[in-house]
Amino acid sequence: MNPHSRFWIFIFFFISGFTGLIYEVVWTRLLTRVMGNTHYSVATVLTIFMAGLALGSYLGGRWIDRKSNPLVLYAALEAIIGIYCLLIPSMIEWASPLFQWVYQTQTESYTEASLYRFLICGAILLVPTSCMGATLPVLSKYVSRGSIFVGRDVGTLYSFNTFGAVFGALTSAFLFMRFLGVLATIWLAASLNIGIAVIIYLLFRPHMSRENPKEPSPEKEKIEFNAHTIPILLAFGLSGLCALTYQVAWNRILSLLLGSSIYAFSLILTTFILGLALGTIIFSQKVNQLKNPFKVFGILQLGIGISALMSIPHFGNIPFVNRWVYQNWSMEFATIQWSVFLVIFSLLFIPTFLMG
Repeated sequence: MNPHSRFWIFIFFFISGFTGLIYEVVWTRLLTRVMGNTHYSVATVLTIFMAGLALGSYLGGRWIDRKSNPLVLYAALEAIIGIYCLLIPSMIEWASPLFQWVYQTQTESYTEASLYRFLICGAILLVPTSCMGATLPVLSKYVSRGSIFVGRDVGTLYSFNTFGAVFGALTSAFLFMRFLGVLATIWLAASLNIGIAVIIYLLFRPHMSRENPKEPSPEKEKIEFNAHTIPILLAFGLSGLCALTYQVAWNRILSLLLGSSIYAFSLILTTFILGLALGTIIFSQKVNQLKNPFKVFGILQLGIGISALMSIPHFGNIPFVNRWVYQNWSMEFATIQWSVFLVIFSLLFIPTFLMG
């Protein structure tokens, strides 16, 4: 792949991350209308979103190994995401009777009611989130120039996607939904997804008509699970569980102190993803220089735990910081939101950076 094509693929994946987080914020806004604005609702949306990403990443990794050209599959995934997401507001409206049935009949068991709501949301959101998850392994095969550089290439690709997600999480609430409305925001994001598919088809057709060049290595690489691989995968899965637990818990704590508006949710999400993006882009450039990646992984996990524990006592100071801002700065919307962002950033940046 030539440098010009490589550059545009990174730009496309940046836009893909941008639209993905726009969808997450918008879906949270839409679903809280039928599920209530509680931390259970937010946890439900986040769980389904991440479950779809995980499922799509797993399936996409298997599909792409059987295909000769990743670019064709990526364009198809972007088109499916855009078209399907245009229909989601209507799907939520169609599902309103189901939510109504849950609230009217499942009054004795909150657990059963939550399970039914989870299944309804899952049925609506699983397809587009799975397609989003599949885009990373698909493009990873296209941009990776060999197993020696896979850490740097995939890390850089993921960081572009994550930086796009940062802008999506921030602008979705403060710019697009505020001035355009929810439906117009969805149309904008869907247009970008469909536009990526169209541009790839029109401008990258020569690359789509031939097979993806194979690596020059004479030996066919094969991943085998052994005594060392399984514990590593389990540890990485456990770190993912902890990361989403942190996100839900931090969202719960900060929403009590900052309010449960879509703006507060957007700022929490922006800070979380910004830390991931910066951590990814920096460590992806250093990963090939690490002599013992497993030891570094353990140190990073220790740092995440310690920094997360050290932030706990400072959450109680947020109301006093807000009071100082109100008394000494101004009550303007932009000033208040900037102060909220700085507070959240100071508390969450270190652990999220280490996660990335």
